[in-house]
Parts: sequence; C-alpha cells; structure tokens
Amino acid sequence: MLRRITRTLAVAAVAMLPVVAGAEQVPAQSLTLEQMRVLGYQAIGARRPDVALYIATRLLDRDPRDAYGHYLKARAHLDMGQMNAANAAGRSAFRHAASPTQRFESARITALSAFNLDQFSTAQWWLRRAGDTAPNGTDRARTQRDHAAVQARNPLRVALQFSVVPSSNVNNGAGSRFNIIDGIPVVGVLSPDAQALAGVVAEADLRASYRVRQSAKSETRLTAGFNIRDVTLDSAAKAAIAALGPMDFGAQRVELGATHIYRASPRDQLVLGGLVGRQWYGGRQNYDFARLSAGMLRAVAERTAVGADAMIEHRNITNSTRTEHAFALRASVTQRLRGDGGLLVGALFYSGHRTTLIGRSSNTVGASLSWDLGQVIGPAQVSMNLRASRSLYPDYTIGVIAVPGGRRDDILSAAISLSFPQVSYAGFAPMVTISGTRSQSNVSRFTTSERAITLGLRSQF
Repeated sequence: MLRRITRTLAVAAVAMLPVVAGAEQVPAQSLTLEQMRVLGYQAIGARRPDVALYIATRLLDRDPRDAYGHYLKARAHLDMGQMNAANAAGRSAFRHAASPTQRFESARITALSAFNLDQFSTAQWWLRRAGDTAPNGTDRARTQRDHAAVQARNPLRVALQFSVVPSSNVNNGAGSRFNIIDGIPVVGVLSPDAQALAGVVAEADLRASYRVRQSAKSETRLTAGFNIRDVTLDSAAKAAIAALGPMDFGAQRVELGATHIYRASPRDQLVLGGLVGRQWYGGRQNYDFARLSAGMLRAVAERTAVGADAMIEHRNITNSTRTEHAFALRASVTQRLRGDGGLLVGALFYSGHRTTLIGRSSNTVGASLSWDLGQVIGPAQVSMNLRASRSLYPDYTIGVIAVPGGRRDDILSAAISLSFPQVSYAGFAPMVTISGTRSQSNVSRFTTSERAITLGLRSQF
C-alpha cells in the first residue's frame, strides 16, 4: 500500500513538472529515497531528462555508489543527446550494480550510447556483457539480435581464439622406435625426436577484417591473421631428446589479404579471396606463400544448404630456389535439424601437395561429419566430429629405398566438444574438447596416435 501511494504521489509530482520554473525547484530534500527513485523514473517517462538528471545528482550526493542513480544519470544524458556523459554514467552504473538485472540494464544503456557515438566495437562488447546477465531467455535473445545488428554496421571484425592442449603426441611422432616398411626386409631405428613426445600445446589465433566497400549485394574486406603455436614438453619427453640439444616444435604464421563477398540472391553467396603470408617453424622462417580461394553457398531448402570451396597456394621455400604448390577442393551439405535445432554438416574433400623433392608430393581424399546437438544437456552444449582420410605419396623414398607402391597413410579422428553457456563471460563460454587421432601407415614412422584434451573459449553469439 505504501509503495502504491508513493508511486501515485510521484506521478502527480511529475504531472506538475511543466509548470515548475526549473528542475532545481523539485523538493528532493523532502522526498524519501524510494520517492526520489520513482520520481526520477517517471521524469524519464514524462520526457523531462533535466529533472531526471537533477534527481540522479541528488541520489549520488547521498550515495556515490548508488547504481540506480548512475543509471538514471546515464538515461538522462542519453535522452539529452549527451552520449559521452551517458556512456561514462552507464559504465559507473555497471561497476556499482548489485544484481544481474542492474548489470543487464546498465550494460545495454552503455552499449546504446557507444553505438550512437559510432563506437561499434565497444557497443558489441557491452552487449556481450549484457548477454551474460540477461534475466531471461527473451532478453538474452533480444540482446543477441542487437549484437548481430551492430556487428552488421561495424566495418571492423575481430576474432580471437585461444586454447591449451595437453597431448600425448605434440610432434606427430611414431608410436615405436623402429621404422618398418611393408615389403622391405630392413628395419630402421628412429631418432628420439621422430617418436611421439608428450607435452602441452598452447595456441592463439587472431583474425581481423575491415570492410572497405559495401553495396546491397556485395562487400569487400581487407583481412589480417596471426597464429602462434607454442609447445612445452613434459619432463619425460625432455629427457628423451636431451642428447639432441634444445629443440623447438612451435610455429608462427602471419597473413594479409582481401575477401569479396557477392550475394546473387538471398539463397546464393559467392566468396572470393586472396592473401599473402609467411610461415615459421622451430624458430626459423620456413616459407612465404600466396593463396587464392573461392567458395559458394546455396540454400536449396528451408533447412538445407550446399557449399563448395577451392584453394590453391604457391610457396617459396626460404633459402632455396625450390617452390611448392598446395591445393584443395571441398563439397559440403549443411542440414538444420527439426525439433532441437541441431546442425549436421557432412563434407567430402580432396587436397594435394606438389614439390620437387623426390617422393614428397601427395594426394589426400577424405570425408568429415560434424553434429551440433543444438541443445543443452545438463550444464553442457554438445557437438561431435568425425573425420577419415587417406593420403598417398606415389614415389615415396627413405634414403635410397623406394617404398613399394608408395607410402599410404589412413587417418581417423574423432572429437567431442562440451561448452558451458551458463558459465560465460562477455559472451564467451569455456569449452573442453576430447579428441583422438590414429594414423595407420605402411611406413611405421607414420603410424601414430594422439589423445588430447583442448581447453578453450567459444563465442555464444
């Protein structure tokens, strides 16, 4: 009853605001804290941001950590078109928020002020913060739609992935110290670094693009990428290769390029790309490369799309006149499942590598199947992946020994990923991937196995 009377008095006070000479004449000192808050809320509804700002100031005079006072101040500045001040007040409201709802509302108003300042990346960040604390599924879905709309306006896109992978085989080494070739009555002995070494792989991948041109049907982006892979061996692996001296299994890669996207219709999309870059391995420059790629995606039904991709890459090997070429083809079908909204993707692929090194050119064919369940099971969102391939090296040799029929590697891998959307930060949820890979070869050096657990982050929108 008291709350209803208070609200009635506040509404009546706001109704009298047009005849008040100035906001400073609002008798804030005679109102309770609850009455001041209601009056501030009603002032916003009555389109009197000057009064709301005055009340917010009085609230903050009483308590500089009053989250509602900061929020009311942000809303008043927003309605007055003072976006920098609104943004600063919204940040303060978020910092002092005492509940998820307060954090949600203050994050959204901070995002809105940043958007009005054309600070699209900042707006996206704050919408991610809002998504973390959305009080219900409806508000979370609305925030995700708003994030997508801001992202479409933002010419800059940045994606960062980071993972830590404890692995039983960080160097793709053999499972045995002996090198046996089918059909050859000779047994070789592998060096310690050619055998499986256990350790931890840490990898970071940064991708950025900037839109330089856009029309109703197309857009052109400049792209950049940087990848770094660092390997730390466990104590047993370090002891195994100690006699060989320090060894580096890490790698780095940098890329610069451009991408053009053309949408012939709402059902068809064509992507053309080109880039140049440099690859390092083991602390030394490995090769420079240039790549051309093309891809298409076509929706053939409400829930079904087909795609095709092609790539060719030219490599200049460092400190050598030798060049190499790599190329790949891929065809895929994507099916959105009914009911739970899961996603099923099947693909066939072919890749090749051509080099002047005798016996090192290869061809690979394979298939993959991935399934995103589209629903949360317990605390986790689940996805799975299967991949099988065969690689052929027609003229493979080891020293002066030619492998009968060439080298043949059959590779099978499987992975299951668990992400935890309820434990997210700024729209990123922790993810755990458990994977296993097995390669069977007629040259035992390449009969390998790996078991790994990948710890990383996954964007929820």
